[in-house]
Amino acid sequence: MKISFLQAGNGDCILLQGGGHHVVIDSGEECEELRNAIRDIRKAKETIDLLVITHYDSDHIKTIVSILTELSPEERKELIKEVWFNATKVGFKGNEKDLSANDAVMLGHLLLEADIPWVSELKRGTVKTISDECKLEVIDGGSIFEFDSQGGLLSNIKSDWNSPFKELEQYVDDDALDRSKTNEQSAVIVAHVNGKEILLPGDAVPSKLSEALDYYRKGEMAHFDLIKLPHHGSYKNITQDILSKIECSEYVVSTDGSKFCHPNKKMMMKIIKWSKKKEGSVMKFHLNYYDDLIKKM
Repeated sequence: MKISFLQAGNGDCILLQGGGHHVVIDSGEECEELRNAIRDIRKAKETIDLLVITHYDSDHIKTIVSILTELSPEERKELIKEVWFNATKVGFKGNEKDLSANDAVMLGHLLLEADIPWVSELKRGTVKTISDECKLEVIDGGSIFEFDSQGGLLSNIKSDWNSPFKELEQYVDDDALDRSKTNEQSAVIVAHVNGKEILLPGDAVPSKLSEALDYYRKGEMAHFDLIKLPHHGSYKNITQDILSKIECSEYVVSTDGSKFCHPNKKMMMKIIKWSKKKEGSVMKFHLNYYDDLIKKM
């Protein structure tokens, strides 16, 4: 199995593929790479074993809603075997159409119309085996979608890109944390792929991610081969408490930095200062838009 962090603008889109199996985790606001991948899957007459939407922000959900809207109910059912998405199956009518909440409502209609098996209340401990090389484990199920008007305005747009790391060091702390209600809904998943452990926390807020790690590690240090940083590398979503519970030397940031100036340099400094890694390993940050971001930072 191969894991790819697709270029999805400022959003997340993760694709696991191998041996005719396909898993899609989030879809970005606009992701041409996902469109091409799904075109290839359909052309090969294969299916998506599992579609996961960690939460309903537009930069995680909008592309798949657009793709499924273009397909007939029969084509949708042929394409997707199962969906994980926290959303109530009742009460869609009457919700106001506002920002990404409308996309969540629309996705619900598209799934119901096609009669696609749908886990609409994702619970901690849920495990899905995709193949001998891949299974997904939920370590925090997030929470049920409820309409609110918060939409996508979730981040501090102040940038630290133009400040040298040395000058930022004195400001590295956990005084400002993400407590947004929308990000509190985000599921936290561990992908077990080819014998490796990969943490995929969506946009999880620090309190929820810390609780999820406590569940997963059972009093021991949690060892990961790769961690996708929550909320696109926001310094508000990673804390000294979280870093004290994990050992990892490789981190992924999924964003083009076009909104909210993610990733934050102060986030990187938190990891360099507080994280734990195997002796002799080298700390690495993987940016799926490296060429775009490195010039700005």
